[in-house]
Amino acid sequence: MRVGIMGAGNIGATLAQQLVAAGCEVVIANSRGPETLGDVARSTGAHAVSIEDVGAGVDALVLSIPQRATPSLPPEVFARAPVIIDANNYYPFRDGRIPALDNGLADSVWVAQHVRRPVVKALNSIQSNSLAHYGRPAGAVDRIALPLSGDDERALQTAAALIEAAGFDVVVVGDLDSSWRQQPGSPVYCTDLSADELRRLLPLAERERLPDLRDAAIRAFMTMSPAPTPEQRREIFRRLYLPRAA
Repeated sequence: MRVGIMGAGNIGATLAQQLVAAGCEVVIANSRGPETLGDVARSTGAHAVSIEDVGAGVDALVLSIPQRATPSLPPEVFARAPVIIDANNYYPFRDGRIPALDNGLADSVWVAQHVRRPVVKALNSIQSNSLAHYGRPAGAVDRIALPLSGDDERALQTAAALIEAAGFDVVVVGDLDSSWRQQPGSPVYCTDLSADELRRLLPLAERERLPDLRDAAIRAFMTMSPAPTPEQRREIFRRLYLPRAA
């Protein structure tokens, strides 16, 4: 599989490393140009390319960028990619206010309106530390699962193959309109659960509470000094996002 990754932050770079290790060919780009990605290319084994070329000849293009940046990307980023995997999340403290999302539109539906390609919501609900260290072979008793949502069956299959290559089980949430169930504030967001746990908890997500729970987690992080570790962040997510009876 050939995978393009737009964004070389924690998730983008970690995913590149995991997929290269799994035998995928990976190209990666950022907004500053391939000449700025030498360290990332050397550490991950991915090939640095321009943003115009990151979607060329790939089976899927992963977006791992601030949500606000999606509309500003040139059309060439998406035009040649058969599948867009939206690994982004809307955080107003970082992205500024996006009225459509504040009014309840699912993050990835908004992305699909801008990219005009088949979109799958996936890889948004895991921390980079978990992505780097918690991948396991298929059938392992401690293998965790990731949710994904989308309207196109072939796109879902492509995204599922990519996630499984990285070492995680897959749970299909539903169509792209259903992808709010895996956004920040939901029980499956960055809580590192098994496939059975995901299936049990996905129906318990409460759409109207997601923004408040999302913002409560950010406030908790900001009160901690030094900054919380990935394990501490996961415990905060679990405390705030999991139903009390879970």
